Amino acid sequence: MFFCKGKGIFALLFLFASVLITTSFTYFILQVENDFSRSKWFLFATFNLAGFFCWTIGKMINRKSPRIFIDPKTNQAVQLVDSKRNTFFFIPVRYWGIIYSVIGIYALIKGDL
Repeated sequence: MFFCKGKGIFALLFLFASVLITTSFTYFILQVENDFSRSKWFLFATFNLAGFFCWTIGKMINRKSPRIFIDPKTNQAVQLVDSKRNTFFFIPVRYWGIIYSVIGIYALIKGDL
């Protein structure tokens, strides 16, 4: 896709997963039946959960493990690093965690988006 590279679509999937988790928790565990989706605490929890997922899993998928090969001509070790980037709208998945958390804090302070 033109707007994501590698596993960058995870940033969007983590947001959908956090909406599903917080909605299920609010409806089934807390048994709130009114329209809680416009609540500032609901938005805060949703965006911060998505931020947590993006930050922790984004760090894992962006981790570059070097591979060491032996050059047959010189018999020296050569270290290669995989440079595949995992981005969503040209921003690495890990940094979407910060963006989502800032949106969540803004929703808590402001009260509505």
